[in-house]
Amino acid sequence: MIELTVAGLSVDPVSKSPILVLRTKSGLFILPVWIGPGEAVSISLALQKLEVPRPLTHDLLLSTIKALDYSLKSVQIVRVEDGVFFAQLELAQGSKTVLVDCRPSDAVAAALRVGAPMYASREVIDEAGIEYPAGIQHTVPVSGGDGAIAMMLPDDEPSGLTNSDDELGSADSDLLVYMDPESKYKM
Repeated sequence: MIELTVAGLSVDPVSKSPILVLRTKSGLFILPVWIGPGEAVSISLALQKLEVPRPLTHDLLLSTIKALDYSLKSVQIVRVEDGVFFAQLELAQGSKTVLVDCRPSDAVAAALRVGAPMYASREVIDEAGIEYPAGIQHTVPVSGGDGAIAMMLPDDEPSGLTNSDDELGSADSDLLVYMDPESKYKM
């Protein structure tokens, strides 16, 4: 398994769907995953370490796991079938582990809340990973005033989800074009 980090969230300029952009720890590959708006908000809140007055779905999931005396050990994106990613939560209770099927966006939202490591199988990276574009610097997640995270390059103005008209800045557009918005890899 290959360890992942969250590079950020952005928006598909064609469909306006949120894209979770994961990056291998080595920084050699990115893994774009089109996700739903609810999951994008949940991931954004977790990235910013913002607390909400009432538990969101991912908070409820983690409370349930804890109440059952388990902990979230890791999350793993294990395969891609017909353009759909499949992930698992690895739950631990002492020496016992249990794998629970889930969507990658839910896995990432949960992992970010508890600091659990995130992984992808070599097969997922080989099939859906994109070699980090030459000439584009590594992106960093930035916070928008509306609670969103957009992808931007250092020294650029915030763009993407932070704009009221959802226009993407040139750095986002360059990376998204490279990621191929018509990709078969969706939620």
